[in-house]
Amino acid sequence: MKASVGPSRIPGVILVFGWAVFSIGVGIAFLAPSLRDAPPFLTDDVASAAAAIAGNPVAWQWALGLILAAAVITTLGLVPISLSFTGPGRPWAIAGLVTFAMASTLSVIGRLVGIGVVTWVAPQYPDPTALAIYEAFSRMHTGAAFVILAFIAVSFYGTAMAMTGTVGLGRLFLVIGVLGVLLQLFGAAIPAFVYITTAALGAATWRLGSTRHAADRRV
Repeated sequence: MKASVGPSRIPGVILVFGWAVFSIGVGIAFLAPSLRDAPPFLTDDVASAAAAIAGNPVAWQWALGLILAAAVITTLGLVPISLSFTGPGRPWAIAGLVTFAMASTLSVIGRLVGIGVVTWVAPQYPDPTALAIYEAFSRMHTGAAFVILAFIAVSFYGTAMAMTGTVGLGRLFLVIGVLGVLLQLFGAAIPAFVYITTAALGAATWRLGSTRHAADRRV
C-alpha cells in the first residue's frame, strides 16, 4: 500500500479554529480594561500584574479559559490528521500527537492555575502568604514546557509528511519545529508561534487531502 496522508477538510478547519480561539484569548488579555495597563503576560512587575488582574478578574479568566480551550481544540484536530497517515510516516504522526497531547496537558494545568490560584492571589498582593503561593506556582514553567513539546511535535509531523512523499513541506515543518525548540531554549519563543504553526499545518494537510482526493477521483 502506498504511503499517504489524506485527511478531510474538517481537521484542518479545527486547527485553524484553535488558532482563532487562542488569538481571541490573547486579545482579551492585552486589550481588556485594566489588563491592558500592565499585560500580565509581558510585565515582570508582580505588583503591576496583580493590580491588573485584580482590576478585571473576569476578563483574565475569560482570556485564560479561551487559551486553555485552544490547546484542547488543537489536540482534538490533530487526532484525525495523525490517524490519516499510513506507511512509514504513521508512527511519526502518532508520536507528534502524543507529544502535543503532553504539551496541551501542561498548558491546561498552567491555565487552570492562572484561572484559580492567580485570580485569588492577585487582590491580596502584597500579602506574604499569597505571594509565596503565587511564586510557588509560577516556578512550574508550564508555558516554556508547552512551547518546547509542541514544537517537538511539529518536527515529528514534518518527518511524517516527508516520509509520505511530501518531502519539501515536511522538511519545512521539521525545520520550523527545531527552530521553535531552539528559540525557546536560547531565546523567548511565545505560544502564539505554536498556534500559527499548527494552523499552517492544518491548512497544509487540508490542501494535501483535497489534492489527493481530486487525484483519486480522476483515476
